Amino acid sequence: MRKPNYQQARKQKEQSRKQRQSEKQQRRTARVNKTDEPDAGPEAGQDTPAVPSPAHEPG
Repeated sequence: MRKPNYQQARKQKEQSRKQRQSEKQQRRTARVNKTDEPDAGPEAGQDTPAVPSPAHEPG
């Protein structure tokens, strides 16, 4: 078996890199969509602060 030339090796590396990135992106979107479900529990509400901000304190 012959060794691939520079352009072929580079193209193969680029395709592998894009494949890994797309898989990583799919995992991210699956995780984000999973936490966006309303019945996901208290972990899903990470946008809401646990402690009220000082601007909303009565006083």
